[in-house]
Amino acid sequence: MEFSFSSFFTMISFSSIIIIIIWVFLKNNKNVDPIEIKFGIFFIAIVIIRLFIPIELDIANTVDCTFLLPDMVSFMNLRLVPIRNSYLYVYHILYIVLVTGTLIGFIRSLIIFQKFKTSIYQLPAEMHSRIQPILQKVLEKHSKPCYFSIMLSSTITTPLIFGLIKPTIVLPDSDFSDDEFFYIFSHEVRHHYNHDLLFKYIMESLCLLYWWNPFVLLLKKQISKALELHTDIMTTKSMSELERINYMECLLKTAKNQKKVKEGNLILTLNSDNGCTLKQRYHIVMDCRNSKPTNKNIKSIFLTGTLVLTLKIGRASCRERV
Repeated sequence: MEFSFSSFFTMISFSSIIIIIIWVFLKNNKNVDPIEIKFGIFFIAIVIIRLFIPIELDIANTVDCTFLLPDMVSFMNLRLVPIRNSYLYVYHILYIVLVTGTLIGFIRSLIIFQKFKTSIYQLPAEMHSRIQPILQKVLEKHSKPCYFSIMLSSTITTPLIFGLIKPTIVLPDSDFSDDEFFYIFSHEVRHHYNHDLLFKYIMESLCLLYWWNPFVLLLKKQISKALELHTDIMTTKSMSELERINYMECLLKTAKNQKKVKEGNLILTLNSDNGCTLKQRYHIVMDCRNSKPTNKNIKSIFLTGTLVLTLKIGRASCRERV
């Protein structure tokens, strides 16, 4: 295994192709099925792993490249100024820019998240006594016990959860019925047991490293969409039709009041700010069981092809022109 600019460039190129395919598939496809969401999350995980390991694998195939890449490698190896017994190269400047951007992004994300944490406060005693039994009812469905803190915030308009070890559910200062609280807690608790926050933290770390790559930001949005769809599937799979209808009405209620708030990137909310995602979530919750087998077969072929292309990321490298 070794790291080289050619292997890094190849990895970025193939990863970008996969990200575009996933984006096209999820963008306006309201008839997405549960199995496809699981496949999509699996493909996304492969891309993330490959982006975290931008090295040329021992099993990789070598592809001769005589267009663009050799010139880029030559430019990166240009000597700028002498420094003692060595030289300052162009790639040194590039490394400095990348590291500086990552540090700035990390500090900015940390400041935003800390500001959000200062906006939350404890539940009033009467509200705590009302909703705590509802949360316990939700937790009874999960075999692994876990304590969830419940907080309020006047700066958010949709429920959310944050915290890996000590999860905290934050509720907007709004009026919800007991049934709506049940659906909200079911959704947020499911995020925790699915380890979605860990996925989100890993993706945020990747965005800090690849802040200069717009395709990674696009991947981040697709992950958020896929996680929400998967959580809806897991939350409603044992619900009756009436309960699923009420669940969707709860989503729509929070979506109507939702506004864009800078709460940080280390949280998961009940609603996405994308109208198309709501249509997809409605299909997942209400009528995904009525999908036609033909459509499933076509989509399975498409996803299989995407997997093959994804695996090729780990088997491609480029050879610089001498």
